[in-house]
Amino acid sequence: EVMEVMSRFAVIERASIDEAYLDLTQAVQERLKKMKGQHIPVEQLGTTYIQGFPNNLEEEENTDNKEEMRQRGVCQWLTSLPFGDPSNPELQLTVGAAIMEEMRAAVESVTGFQCSVGISHNKVLLLVF
Repeated sequence: EVMEVMSRFAVIERASIDEAYLDLTQAVQERLKKMKGQHIPVEQLGTTYIQGFPNNLEEEENTDNKEEMRQRGVCQWLTSLPFGDPSNPELQLTVGAAIMEEMRAAVESVTGFQCSVGISHNKVLLLVF
């Protein structure tokens, strides 16, 4: 049932009983065409964490609130993206993250199950991380 919901968003390669790889390439390219250079609202990344962000140690010292830190990191990341360049790998990853937010919400809504997601430029990098 979970795999069925996930298949609405991307091509799936089942890795085990509870793991799968999703190829978001086509979905990301289609989404970027529809966006036409528009920015991704921070609200579309409501559970996304960006590794290494915020990248300002001073910002990290100003709060103990993990959610506030996550939001700062996402905002900092989004302001660094070249939204007019659909070939930019970081922008592509960010669009992939937005699609995964939608997929996770759909999985929970349809099945009642929660799932976690990690994204990378390719499967090899994902396996290393």
